[in-house]
Order: sequence, then structure tokens, then C-alpha cells
Amino acid sequence: MAAAIRTPTNVVWVGNSTVNDWIPSTVPNWLNPGTALLDYFVTGDNVLFNNTGAANPIVNLVANNAPTTLRSAQTANYTLGGQRRDFWLWQSDQDQHGHADHHEPQQLFRVTLLGEG
Repeated sequence: MAAAIRTPTNVVWVGNSTVNDWIPSTVPNWLNPGTALLDYFVTGDNVLFNNTGAANPIVNLVANNAPTTLRSAQTANYTLGGQRRDFWLWQSDQDQHGHADHHEPQQLFRVTLLGEG
């Protein structure tokens, strides 16, 4: 079940030679730098596109994805396309000491990718 996979963390796109879908908790197309293992995208993850996934630059957006952050730090070009074009970026509340609360994150804003779909 998706809820049992893990809590949000940092992930880096790696893709694979067969299925390059970005879909929550379904296809392990991500590298988890904390474990150095392939991982799934989980809603609320901090997403990074860098040269790690340059061999798999076409990212198929299959579902509505909601990363906390979406960053790019690469010399390779990525193409984000597919059936979905919306991302919901999330914000978790923190107290003045930097401790995150245990409430659900709040939708901060939506990013829509423009182009042919």
C-alpha cells in the first residue's frame, strides 16, 4: 500500500530503460540519496533533476504529482510530458525551532506545464 512506503524525503530522478513514469508509489524511478537505493516518489518529496538521470531524459507524467520542491541542477535536458501537466507544491508547517508539525501538508500552489498534451 502507498501509505506504508515511507514519509517524504529527498529523491533524484534516474528513470529506467523500460518505464519512465513519474507516478506516486508505483515505479521506482528515483534514487534516495539517504539510502543510496532506488525508491518511489511519495507525495511531499523534494525532487531533483540532475545529471544522474540524463540517460532517461523523457519523464512521463502519469498522475498528479505533488512534490514539496522541484529543482533542476544539470547540464542534460529533460522533457516532462504525458497525460498530466499539473504539479501541486506542498508546504509543511514548522515551529520557531524548525520542528515540523504532524499535520497534513498544505497545498501551496499549482504549477502547470504548458504545451501540447
